[in-house]
Amino acid sequence: MNRFFLLILVHWAVFFTLIASAGSDSSDVESSSASLTGHLADLVLGRVPRDHGLGILYGQSYNHEDEVDFLQLNYQSIYEFRDVWRFEPPAETKFKFEYSAGSRLRVEPRFIGSWAMLVMWFPECLQTDLFSPYLEGGAGIIYTDFRADGQGLRWNFCPQGGVGTLIHAGDGAPWFISCRIHHISNSGLDRENGGVDSVLLLVGRYF
Repeated sequence: MNRFFLLILVHWAVFFTLIASAGSDSSDVESSSASLTGHLADLVLGRVPRDHGLGILYGQSYNHEDEVDFLQLNYQSIYEFRDVWRFEPPAETKFKFEYSAGSRLRVEPRFIGSWAMLVMWFPECLQTDLFSPYLEGGAGIIYTDFRADGQGLRWNFCPQGGVGTLIHAGDGAPWFISCRIHHISNSGLDRENGGVDSVLLLVGRYF
């Protein structure tokens, strides 16, 4: 368990370092480091422009003898990529944080909560007035108040990726729907590391 939290600290250290140094050369590394605290404060306090999304997420495992299905409320903060990482990304790229909380459905209801960072890429050639398709991928941390057979920890990592689209119906904020492949495992931090792979369906709306 201690190794898990040590790896989490390393993960955050790398994340903050990349935010501070992205796009900087050796002549301005010091000034970039000095501005890190202010930049992180802007993100945390909501001073960086962003969109918000709220949705319902359903997941169903497909590779584990213990059938794991779950339902979660999903909240998203979506940013222009450059506003988080401070360098020019590929065209039509966004970055988002997701926070999800809910419960396992079958066997016995148990809490499941997760946090993830994902990159969204909107291929320009596929955009229409009604639909804005995108690819998305990232990783995060998940807590399950149960352990499926072969899982050594309740705190695990959750890399994921898939496809989705925004739906521009009317003059209001767009709806979204996405389908992902989702993996849960502890990356070898415990002797037991039976992974759980699931298909996720996420539906919601920006506001």
